[in-house]
Amino acid sequence: MFPKFGIFSGFYIRLDGIYAHFYFYIAWSTGICQAMSVSVLATNRLSALIFPGNYQKMWMGIRLKIAVMVQFLPGLLIGCLTFFNRTELVVSENGGIVPKFME
Repeated sequence: MFPKFGIFSGFYIRLDGIYAHFYFYIAWSTGICQAMSVSVLATNRLSALIFPGNYQKMWMGIRLKIAVMVQFLPGLLIGCLTFFNRTELVVSENGGIVPKFME
């Protein structure tokens, strides 16, 4: 939030592409991880309703590890795709800087 408010703008301008790519990676990967987490949580709750007797068995051991990987691996991998886009830092109306994709 510092760069958006114009605090330490010089520091972030010197980082240029590194800051922009890091910002986009965090934004995209956490958004995708959140979406996948919602899907896994919905599946967890549905399985508790449909199979109450087998629920404990379904969500333990290797199946739990798979559920955790389904939540995080796609987001972290898809976030890496932002490193291949060209970025630029744009000055906002309040004097802060915001990273943008060029294309």
